[in-house]
Amino acid sequence: LIGLAFGFIVKTHYGVLPNTIKSSDQLLIAYIIETYNDIPVLRGLFIGAVLSAALSTSSSIIISITDCVHYDFLSFNKFGPIIEKRIGTNCAPRIVSIITGIVCYAMALLVAKLGKTIIHMAFANFGICGGPFLGLICAALQEKWTIDSNVASASTVTSLILTGVG
Repeated sequence: LIGLAFGFIVKTHYGVLPNTIKSSDQLLIAYIIETYNDIPVLRGLFIGAVLSAALSTSSSIIISITDCVHYDFLSFNKFGPIIEKRIGTNCAPRIVSIITGIVCYAMALLVAKLGKTIIHMAFANFGICGGPFLGLICAALQEKWTIDSNVASASTVTSLILTGVG
């Protein structure tokens, strides 16, 4: 709804889009820079807010992946205590965080080079697989009844086939 309203605002402001705007994700920044051209502090605050929001999202993703990798793979692995003794208890998560950040940044650059097709495929895959896996998670959260793993697997596979993945 917000995108539709902003599209209407841009359409009435510009009439026809200028040649400098090549894609729809450049509309907001071009509009802010042109509209608030006389107030440079406001432009800087806006760009800073957009950048901090992007960095906040990226850092929370990297921290989540780092915690999962450190807790699941290093803590319960027989090599985990050996690695933590060699490089230190606090250094292991930091190194995993640096490696995770580099890998996430490289993957973001790769997805940007592949174009919009890969993003549309990822969203379609999430939409198709999200329902059956949500059903599996809801079945796992039931405390009254115990659900056999064969029944859970069969119901997830059946749901995936009915939604078109299989």
